[in-house]
Amino acid sequence: MTRLITLEGLEGCFKSTQTELLVKHLESTGANVLQVKEPGTHQLPLTMELRRIMLDDKYSDQHTALSRELVSQAARSIHLNKLVVPAINSGEYQYIISDRGVFSSVAYASALGHTPELIANLTDITHSQTGLDCKSYDIIFLERDTAKGLETAQQAKQEFETGDAMEKMGTGFLDKVKDQFESWASDFNVSYVDVENKSKEIILSEIITKLGV
Repeated sequence: MTRLITLEGLEGCFKSTQTELLVKHLESTGANVLQVKEPGTHQLPLTMELRRIMLDDKYSDQHTALSRELVSQAARSIHLNKLVVPAINSGEYQYIISDRGVFSSVAYASALGHTPELIANLTDITHSQTGLDCKSYDIIFLERDTAKGLETAQQAKQEFETGDAMEKMGTGFLDKVKDQFESWASDFNVSYVDVENKSKEIILSEIITKLGV
């Protein structure tokens, strides 16, 4: 049986680093692991194009809140149906580890002003043909001060020449996202790891303990 694990958090909380380290740890135990990312994963080039359309700030003035959300849901539909479900059905993988997932999607969508009803409906539609229950995923939420995390993210190599649309909205918006993560947490299987002032090795150790792997 394949275990689905998602690492979540705000910008600059070391999700990508810890995803890589967790995958290496699990592989060192002899497990087969599929590493993926949302929105947009390199195994599916179309999702990377949708990621660019969704997050490249050069498109921000052309987007509506709904258009951005629909692009996000389209990327997830492709991701789940073309990659995750076939990987599970193959029986090849003990773990699928994702850098972000549905928990981020609902939190950011809520902060952008969508109603819980719309978000729940779109999420249900996206999962309707997959047989997956997104609320059963194991989620590790990496906690960090919003401003410090944003500073870290903005100092890193920028993915888009014109900047990331979510980062460009600043700490005020990201604080709203943080509040929405808290509001939605009871709907998901979430464990928390505080990453502030800790080495990557200590953070990984705490993640491993939380997951029991």
